[in-house]
Amino acid sequence: MNKSILSILILLATIHIVNGQRYNIAAGLKIRDGVALSGVGRFADKYTAELTLKPRVFSDFSLASLNVKRHWSILGSKRFNVYGGAGMFFRSEDLVGTTTDADATGLSMMVGAELTLGRINISSDYNPLLTFNDTELTKKYYGYSGISVRYVLDKRESSTKKWIDRTRDKLRSKNR
Repeated sequence: MNKSILSILILLATIHIVNGQRYNIAAGLKIRDGVALSGVGRFADKYTAELTLKPRVFSDFSLASLNVKRHWSILGSKRFNVYGGAGMFFRSEDLVGTTTDADATGLSMMVGAELTLGRINISSDYNPLLTFNDTELTKKYYGYSGISVRYVLDKRESSTKKWIDRTRDKLRSKNR
C-alpha cells in the first residue's frame, strides 16, 4: 500500500517535466529499416506535419514521406499523447541483379505515441504504406515500425504559463 502511494506521489511530483507535443519544430533521426531524417512542425493546435527522408545509406531503398498527424492527449493534458495521420510517400528500391529501380508512390498512414523530455522528443509509430501504382516490380503494401529521437528546436509556450502571465497582467492593470 505504501509503495502505491509513494509511486503516485512521485508521478504527480514529476509529471510537470514530462511533455508531449510541446514543441513547434523538432528534427532528428528515425530508426526503422535503416536510418532516416525526421522533421516535425506544428501548424495548428493538435496538428503536426512530419517529413521523413530515408536515403539508401544502410539499405537497398530510399523513402520520402509527408504525413499530417492529429494528436490526442493522454491523462487530460498535452504532456504525453498518441497520434494518427496520413499523407503521401515515394519509395525507390534497387532490384538485385539489375540496373532498374522499383519506384512506388501511394498513401502513407501512421499511428503512434510521443513523449518529450526537456528538449528531446521520442516517438514510436507504425507506418503502413499502400501503393497506387500496380506493377510487378512493386508490392501493394509496405509496413514499417520505427522509433524517432528528435531535438526540439522551437519549444511551444506552456498554456499554464500564458494563463499565469495574463492573470498577473490583469491584476497589475487593476491596481494602477
